[in-house]
Amino acid sequence: MSPVACSKPRNVFGVSLKEQQTNTKLKLPDVFLSIINWLSFRGLSTPDLFCLSSHVDEVNALCRRFESNNPKPLEHVRRPVVVGGLLKRWLETLPEPLVPSDIQGLLMEAPLLMSEPLKTNYILQKILYCNMEPLNLLILRQLLLLLYHYCQESSKCIGSPGSNNESDANGDMSFHTNIDGFIPLPSEVISKVAVNFTPILFPDVLTGSKSISSAKALVVCLVSQSASLFNGPHWEQKFR
Repeated sequence: MSPVACSKPRNVFGVSLKEQQTNTKLKLPDVFLSIINWLSFRGLSTPDLFCLSSHVDEVNALCRRFESNNPKPLEHVRRPVVVGGLLKRWLETLPEPLVPSDIQGLLMEAPLLMSEPLKTNYILQKILYCNMEPLNLLILRQLLLLLYHYCQESSKCIGSPGSNNESDANGDMSFHTNIDGFIPLPSEVISKVAVNFTPILFPDVLTGSKSISSAKALVVCLVSQSASLFNGPHWEQKFR
């Protein structure tokens, strides 16, 4: 009897986004898509979802499952915080930051005293007309919408977990918002999100070249206004 062929191990973490593209069509990387889909249906009602502390070994084990080509790497996972930690691990280990350094600087130029609508429009224009790679933009969009929905769940603006979030095969999520696309989010929750994701989205602040407090304020703005930033004709036009 011939031996059963095993899938070769693959590198998933610490690999550039370009290398993770499996074909020429613009598509979210499999590992990222698997994680956000799992979290959107099973994890968004979990307190401190992204405040990983004592589950590093479990995150390491999940990394190995993905890199061993396990067909169902997230099957039987019971702790949402472990998957939340896995998302951060994948983003942190990208060789180049998701938001390139020059674009980090552009986004952080938004005047702090601007009103929310003006600041949102300023950031939108910078994002739409910067030279960020399309794949980076798609990942940033899905990440911020996921974080926005997590904050919504935490604020009880949405009923039972998973009742109002919809995710299609590409990981696209729709959200129920008011007329201007903005729902007030609980300051404690979104502040924790900013603490956890500022070093990932704006790693330049760790070098001391940018203000950490300004970067956190920008993350709060990006998350809270993500439904306005990443939905509508301006976004469709970008990828037409």
